[in-house]
Amino acid sequence: MENAHFLNLRRMPTGRYARALRLMLARVKDASLPGLGERLEQALKLSEQTLALELKWSTARANATRARGQATLIDHQIDEQLSALESGIKSQMVGDDDEPEVEMARELHRTFFAEGVGAITQKAYEVQEGLIDAMLASLDARFNNHVEALGLRRGVERLRRLTGEFKAELDRDRKPGVTYDQVQAARHQLHEATCRVLIGVLYHLEAGEASTLARRANILEPLLDQQERVAQAYSRHRAPTDVNPDTGEEIVEGGEPEAGEAEPQPQQPALA
Repeated sequence: MENAHFLNLRRMPTGRYARALRLMLARVKDASLPGLGERLEQALKLSEQTLALELKWSTARANATRARGQATLIDHQIDEQLSALESGIKSQMVGDDDEPEVEMARELHRTFFAEGVGAITQKAYEVQEGLIDAMLASLDARFNNHVEALGLRRGVERLRRLTGEFKAELDRDRKPGVTYDQVQAARHQLHEATCRVLIGVLYHLEAGEASTLARRANILEPLLDQQERVAQAYSRHRAPTDVNPDTGEEIVEGGEPEAGEAEPQPQQPALA
């Protein structure tokens, strides 16, 4: 069973862990407690790794949002280009039945636009991507002469270019690089490591003489301070903000919770 099950330690935004652990490590070094110092160094390293992972996740999430937005713009251009191709083909279907260009145009329309442009443009992004890939492959393999004879080359090549750009944006959206599950796992490891630090403090500085209690209180003060601030935020029904690990300054950001924010949890007394 994990240490967190036995301790009344609130989960916090990652920067708050890092801030508390840095201050605690400095005080432990001054107190000459090498065994405890090792635990703190391990926990501090985890906090820095978690902060770096959260930054990657936030960046990946922002890039994915931008990619989806850019894909929407390109999708609109693709829709317009497909409509233009279909219109160009239809305009050349008018004529005598024995004209080669008329028959070519009719064959292209039967093959690709029998159900209208909407049969392609109204599909989900990934489905539309596959349909256009198949269309371009068929135009290259079977209907290259049709494209040349009907003067459709410029439109076909523009469709090919737009489809490549569309794929690139969808790939950016599909491959964020860092997942939220990875971030959650790192936060959990950090919390568990901080619990080990707390256990170490209680072990190395067991209650007894007043001087020992004073040293213990001094070492725990940075952690208790961050715990109290998180408790105050929850008491006001607000998600706790993060802090700059170097300065302890509050990081106030608008909008949805950022990567460093603590997960909502039942209200409970702060560690005492």
